[in-house]
Amino acid sequence: MAEWSARWSSAIAIGESLYFRAVFAPVRAGSPAAIRAAGLAAPGIRLAGGEMALLDSISEETFAYRGEAALFSKDEVLLAGAERLEAGLPRRIVCDADAAVDWVFDLESGIIRTTARSAARARIALAEEATSDPPFERDGEGLAFVRLPAGFHTLQINPPSALKAALAPALEAARGLPEGTPGAAQESGPPRSAQQGFRAVAAYDSDSPILDAWLAASDGAEAALLLCLDDGRLISLLPTGEAREAGRFEPGAARIRPLDLDLDGRPEWALGMRDGFIRALNADFEEIGAIDLNAGKNDHAAIRELEAMDFEGDGLPDLAILLGAQRLVLVDSLGRIVGERIFPEPIQVFAPGDLESDGRPEIALGGAQGMRAIARLDIGGLREVVELPRAAGAVGAAAFFPLVGTGRSAVVFADFSGQISAFEGGGANDPFAQIWAVQAGQGPIRCLAAAPVSAPGLLAVGSEDGLFAVIDSSGTMSKPQLLGSPLAALAASSDAAGSATEWLALCENKRLYAARSDRPARDWIDLSPAMDTPPRRLCAQESSGAAVFVIGEKSAAVVRREFR
Repeated sequence: MAEWSARWSSAIAIGESLYFRAVFAPVRAGSPAAIRAAGLAAPGIRLAGGEMALLDSISEETFAYRGEAALFSKDEVLLAGAERLEAGLPRRIVCDADAAVDWVFDLESGIIRTTARSAARARIALAEEATSDPPFERDGEGLAFVRLPAGFHTLQINPPSALKAALAPALEAARGLPEGTPGAAQESGPPRSAQQGFRAVAAYDSDSPILDAWLAASDGAEAALLLCLDDGRLISLLPTGEAREAGRFEPGAARIRPLDLDLDGRPEWALGMRDGFIRALNADFEEIGAIDLNAGKNDHAAIRELEAMDFEGDGLPDLAILLGAQRLVLVDSLGRIVGERIFPEPIQVFAPGDLESDGRPEIALGGAQGMRAIARLDIGGLREVVELPRAAGAVGAAAFFPLVGTGRSAVVFADFSGQISAFEGGGANDPFAQIWAVQAGQGPIRCLAAAPVSAPGLLAVGSEDGLFAVIDSSGTMSKPQLLGSPLAALAASSDAAGSATEWLALCENKRLYAARSDRPARDWIDLSPAMDTPPRRLCAQESSGAAVFVIGEKSAAVVRREFR
C-alpha cells in the first residue's frame, strides 16, 4: 500500500492552483474495489467530500478515471470531485496554469486524444527519440510538449511503445494492487461475462485507409456497403464479407452519396473528391460528369462533407457541400453553383434535416469555437443563415429531432462541455428559441442519433466519457449508462419484434452494444479480432436482424444481431 501511495503522489506534477481533468484507458489493473480502497487509505492523499465513488468497471483490461486534481505540495495531492478512479496515472504530465484539458491515452496505438477547453500547453515525459504528429517541442527540462488551442486534438506518438514506456511505472503499480477490499463500492454497467447478442459474420482488411462508407441496395437484396479508400478505389462490401472493386477514382473520394438523376429508381452516385471535384457516376459506377468547385480560386480545398437533397423543389437531387473547413457550397441538379457562404470558423458538424416537414431542407452547422447555425435552403439556393447563441465549447454533434404530434422537428446541438440544447421555430414570424437544455456528464458529446421515423420522439446520446443516455422530446433524459470507453458512433435499430427502438452503440474499445433506455446494455460483441485500430463509423439498417457494418481506419467488420 505504501508503494502505491508513493507512486500516486509522484504521478502528477502540476503548476500551482491548476485543475487537471483526465481520462486514461486502456489499463490492466487490480479490482475496482482494491483501487478505491487504496485511494482512500493512502497517506498523503486527501479527498474532497471524503468519498471517491467508483461507478464503472467494464472489463479486466479497462476502467476509467475522471476527476480533478490540484497539486498543493510535492507530497500531497487533493482529488476534488472525483467520479471514477483508475490506476493508469502517467508518470509525469504538466499543464500550464488555468488550462483545462481532457485526456484519453491509447497505450496500444500510441495515440493521445485531448480536448482543451481553453488554450493550453501540455507536456508529457517521453524518451528523446520519441516523435509525434503534430510534432512535439522540447523544453529546458527535457519534457516534450505541444501547444493546444481550444478544441479536440489527436496526437500520434512514434513509436507507440514510447507512450507505454512513459506510463510504465504507474501501470506496474496498478498491477501490483491487492485484490478485494471489504466495504468497497459495487460494480455496475455491462456484464464482464462472455459476449452475447451478436454474431460475427465476416471481416474486411484494406491496405489503404477508409475515408467514407455508405449503405447501398445490392441487386434487390440486403444492402451492401460502399467504401471509399484513400488510394482512390471504390469497394462494394457484401453482407457475406465478399469485397468487389467497383472502380478507381483518384485522388480519392472523401464522401459518397446516392442520387437519382433520371428518376428511374436506380441510384446514381456523387463522389466528393479530395481535389475539390464532384464526380457523378451512373448505376454501374461509370463517370458521367464532373464539377470543379475550386475553379477560379487560388486554393485547392478538399470536399469534407456532401449531402444530397432537393432544395429546388423539382424532385431532382441537389447537393450541399462543405468545401475545405469553412465554405458551404450549393449545387443544383444541373451542376450549377447556386449558393455559397464562408463561415468565420472551421465547421466540424454538418447535419441535414427538415424542420417544418415542408420539403425545404435545412443544414445544422457546428463550429470548432462554439458557433451554432442553421442554413435554410430554398429555390435558388441559400435562403438565409440563422446564427443561434454560441455553445460553451466546440460543437461535437447535431441532429434533427421530430417533435411528436406536431409535424415539426427541433434541431439539437451537443458540445464539448457535455451540454445538449434543442431549438425550434424558424417560420416567417417564428424566430428560433431554445426549448430545453440537458447536461449529459462533463465530457464532450461525440454522437447523437434520432429514433426511426416509425417510432419518433427519442434521441440517443454518446459521449467521450463512455456515457450513453436517451432523451425524449420534452428534454427528459433517461438514467445514463457508462459503457467504459468513448462512444464512436450510434445508430437506431429495432428489437426482435420490431416494436421497440434500441440503439447500436459503438465504443472505441472495439465493443458494439445493443442499448436501450429502459434497461442496462447486456448484449455486446468484441470486435478486436477483426479490427487493429479503434472503429470510427457504424452503418446499419433500422430493420431487425439486418447486417451491421463497423468501419475502422483500414478494416471493417460485418455482424448480425441475435435476439434471445
